[in-house]
Amino acid sequence: MSYPQFPGTGGQPAMPNHPAHAMPPQRESGVTAIIAGVLAVVGGLFHLLGIFLQFADADVIFDEVYGVVAFISNIVLVLTLLPGAVLLFTRKPAGRLLVMGGAAFAVVYFVGGLVWGLASTLPSTSLTSSQAGAVAGATGTILLVFMVPAIATFVLAIVPPTVRWIAAARAPQAGGYAQSQPLQPPPGYPQQPQSW
Repeated sequence: MSYPQFPGTGGQPAMPNHPAHAMPPQRESGVTAIIAGVLAVVGGLFHLLGIFLQFADADVIFDEVYGVVAFISNIVLVLTLLPGAVLLFTRKPAGRLLVMGGAAFAVVYFVGGLVWGLASTLPSTSLTSSQAGAVAGATGTILLVFMVPAIATFVLAIVPPTVRWIAAARAPQAGGYAQSQPLQPPPGYPQQPQSW
């Protein structure tokens, strides 16, 4: 199949190269961002529950340094994860940063809780080494279960598809690209008179 050759095209086939022939940009699905937002909501509600439980037993919790640290940490996590999730759902960059910060803080909080719990519990008990190992293993497993969603939230908030999904909301809409420029004939092709 041969294409017609027009003057001024250097002997090359005349292939229309108009914006109307361009493929529309691929839209980001936002799956990673939405999952990160859902996990942030779940995490925020979990830590909000932690605040209420601490208030229910405040006389015991606030007698210990770890109880105060845990209470403040839960407040920080609620104030970063819940608003961050809302902003992330509305495709605001600040939401992504809040979710990332809250998830990273949650991981540090759980690791700190594991270290604090093992350091304060095991030396002061009369457990045998096998019992102490079982307690450490159970504590580590429980905290790992809590850390996995926090790590997943952080990873999903930081990956490039989430960044692109947020950036796509701020970019100019490409819906009218075909109508923005009238179709023009290739260079050297005679102009057609307007019929309207």
